[in-house]
Amino acid sequence: MKFNINLSIAVFIVLSNLSFALTQDENDWAQILSGVRDDRTSQQGFLYDTNEQRSGSLYASRVSYQFRGGNGDGDFGSSESVLMTVTMPTGETIETGKYMTPSELSSWADANADALLKAVFGSDPSATISGTTTSVAQASQEILAQATTSKQRKKANKLKSFSTNFTSLVVMENEKASMQSNGINGSSSAFKFSYDKELADGNDVGTLFSYRKTKASDVYGSESSNILLSPYYKYYYTINDKVEIIAIGNLLINKRSMNSTLFNDFSYLEYGAGLSAVPYYYFNDKFSLNMPIGFQTLKKKITSSVPSSIDFLVNAINNLGFQSSFNYGLGAEYALKENWYANFDVLQTKELGSNQTYNRNAVTYYNLRTTYYGKYWNFALGYKTVKNVLNYDEDAYMVSVQYNW
Repeated sequence: MKFNINLSIAVFIVLSNLSFALTQDENDWAQILSGVRDDRTSQQGFLYDTNEQRSGSLYASRVSYQFRGGNGDGDFGSSESVLMTVTMPTGETIETGKYMTPSELSSWADANADALLKAVFGSDPSATISGTTTSVAQASQEILAQATTSKQRKKANKLKSFSTNFTSLVVMENEKASMQSNGINGSSSAFKFSYDKELADGNDVGTLFSYRKTKASDVYGSESSNILLSPYYKYYYTINDKVEIIAIGNLLINKRSMNSTLFNDFSYLEYGAGLSAVPYYYFNDKFSLNMPIGFQTLKKKITSSVPSSIDFLVNAINNLGFQSSFNYGLGAEYALKENWYANFDVLQTKELGSNQTYNRNAVTYYNLRTTYYGKYWNFALGYKTVKNVLNYDEDAYMVSVQYNW
């Protein structure tokens, strides 16, 4: 997995919320700047308020600062002021333009809140912790993966000698992943549950539930959790013996939560919808290809109170528009023998519009799995990796158990 932890500026920005509360502890700014890994000493955790130019990295970002009136005590007092520049990986800079006291720096951050948020996160704060798993990309990958596997179940069941109404309950689908980005390691685990019911021939309804937790070995002890619920409707349309199309419409509700020394119990809701289609072409009884294509869109909303250090994010996130993605891919299925299938899928999610997540606007998922379909129980084993994200690698292994009746 590629694990671009931009939390850096996140950190910087998030805490820039100081902008909203001028009565807050001035030492919050000392905490932000001390998070910079200094170029000269390679150390982190100390603020160089020594009136000399300092620079360093804050995750993927660069920060340079210089104090005036500093006394070298590692604190940012009201009698001190700082001149600061933040440089994003894109080369974009955000500057104070003059020496600022803690309260002035807070006001500056507040005035530049939207620009800072988009520059640091794009539109997905949780992506700073969870690698490539932006909400809109995850939703797209989950829905289309569910559509293709349910199609495979139907095909397998139709070849069986016993009758079934194709109702399927996914008892467990578990995923374990390791990731690495810019020298920072991380791991994630996911659990998925879905229910699929055939209302009539060619018409299904169902619900997908997914939970994912990610941990990073960074200096902030970053963690992220994601709970996704997506009810859907599917329609199967047969053109001829060779071609079939699945159309999927889904709603989506998602809860993102983050926790670290910088993000303390910070969470927000997302809601949206999507439309997808998966055309299938059957070369023969054993081999087929599919070409999924779809669109997903999500809106973020913070409705509850947040830690005082990041209340700046509330308006910035709520003011964002919908985050959307266009999704397309290619899949191949081969029947190894009766009730045994091998699948290889490639899916790319391309973020659209101005609210993109930096370095994750195009994510490609590669999925290889083999599945056995028994009379009532199905078993699958698979491997997934993610590409097309700068300085980020991820590998995931999946095991699923399904019950049909």
